[in-house]
Amino acid sequence: MGILKTAIKQLLEYTIFNEEGEAVSWCLLFGIGFICAGIVLVCLGYSYKLLLELSSDIVNPVEVCETINHIKTIEYITHIVLFNALFLRGWWVPGILNFPFLFYNFA
Repeated sequence: MGILKTAIKQLLEYTIFNEEGEAVSWCLLFGIGFICAGIVLVCLGYSYKLLLELSSDIVNPVEVCETINHIKTIEYITHIVLFNALFLRGWWVPGILNFPFLFYNFA
């Protein structure tokens, strides 16, 4: 309970930069990363389910393509949020490694 109280207190007293010069606290970054990873996993799982239904000829291929295109927009937004959170935290290498995922499906 002590860790939870200090995390909540830190989030409530959140300013743009803390004492170490970081814009995002580690617990906020952990929460953002956890939520972003969950969203991406759900989107990928749903895309896989749609493609399985397409292979068994249950749904219309055009509807599947439209649905997957809407899902990709959500994935792009989550990667942009994660990329910005990593850069605001000051973690340059993970941020740069996450950067190609922003453009992965544009080709």
